[in-house]
Amino acid sequence: MHANGISPNECEYSDTFAVFIFGYIRMTGPLTFLSQTREELKNVTWPTANEVIRLTFTVVAVSLAVGLFIGALDFIFIKITESLVR
Repeated sequence: MHANGISPNECEYSDTFAVFIFGYIRMTGPLTFLSQTREELKNVTWPTANEVIRLTFTVVAVSLAVGLFIGALDFIFIKITESLVR
């Protein structure tokens, strides 16, 4: 484990990826890299506005539900602990 809390495997992967990207940019040049990136982004199937809105509401709803569930568990465990301490 490194001092920053990242395991050696994670660090090696991120370092390798960064070296690959920056090495590629240095090898091909920044303008070529940006041009190729732009061309690849044209091939992406982007979600429609309705899909983005629907999925955003889904993420918010699930996040709220999980938050309420964890909050309820916290409340229950606090009450149990208070009753045991008295």
